Amino acid sequence: MAGHASVSPTVDLKLFGEVFITLFVIMDPPGTIPVFLSLASGQPSKMRRRMAWQAVTVAFVVIVVFAAFGQQILGDPWPLGLAQGGVKVCYGTDEAAARRTAHRLWANSGVPGELTQVLRTPEHFMQVSELVTEEMTGESVVCGPDVDAHVQALQEYVDAGYDEVYVGQMGDEQQPFFDFYQSEVLPRFTGRD
Repeated sequence: MAGHASVSPTVDLKLFGEVFITLFVIMDPPGTIPVFLSLASGQPSKMRRRMAWQAVTVAFVVIVVFAAFGQQILGDPWPLGLAQGGVKVCYGTDEAAARRTAHRLWANSGVPGELTQVLRTPEHFMQVSELVTEEMTGESVVCGPDVDAHVQALQEYVDAGYDEVYVGQMGDEQQPFFDFYQSEVLPRFTGRD
């Protein structure tokens, strides 16, 4: 057949390698062996084999379904079509007292950079949190009664395209926080698209 180029399927080895490594990391076979052994201990060997095959089959089906229909299930670009964010604040009528409360309850919020992404244990978080000063906490958490500061913290999520923003109040002043947000902060966002 003159004029027709033959097309042969090719495998993108780089993509295959990236996908394989990603799935290997997600599935973590070496890490799941102790979990499986502890769950299957005391079971007859026939039952352990059945449990192992069942786990592999379920994992395979989940991966195939999400590989084939993931965009339709989760939406684009955000899970289930919604972008959700969360921010912690420490409302109080006294900014210094609110900063002390935030530092006491959530000092690790002032840990700089990506360090919080690599800490492995609660002990590591506690150790690094000891390096965080009240001032560092105050720079990373909105503390006190400044309406504009609270609005700005939420506005950053709005500007980034988030659909919902969850605000977590640190400390005991829960009802004053709700009253403040209802009367001062949220009206600044009412009627917006």
